[in-house]
Amino acid sequence: MTDLLGSRLRDDGLTLDSLVGRRANLAIELENHADGCLLRFCHRELKLPGRVRTAVEFITTRELFAVRELPDCIDAEGKVTLARGLLKEGLLQLRGNR
Repeated sequence: MTDLLGSRLRDDGLTLDSLVGRRANLAIELENHADGCLLRFCHRELKLPGRVRTAVEFITTRELFAVRELPDCIDAEGKVTLARGLLKEGLLQLRGNR
């Protein structure tokens, strides 16, 4: 298992084929707002654009997935960017590559 600080500090090498998963035992809340959505976990709040909501819903319901499996509401670059951001925020952990 990858430690949180280590996963935030190193170059993650994230690609569409990277396997990522939610950190264990996180309580996650997702709210709709007029200008986007709000993701809450570990006493953190992230404001995200509405166009990524479907991808965030996918993330909150999967234990493990390849970045490319994120819904097509965002393009390939956006999938990597979203996953990388959530890795740095500590919601996701890198679990390897396919």
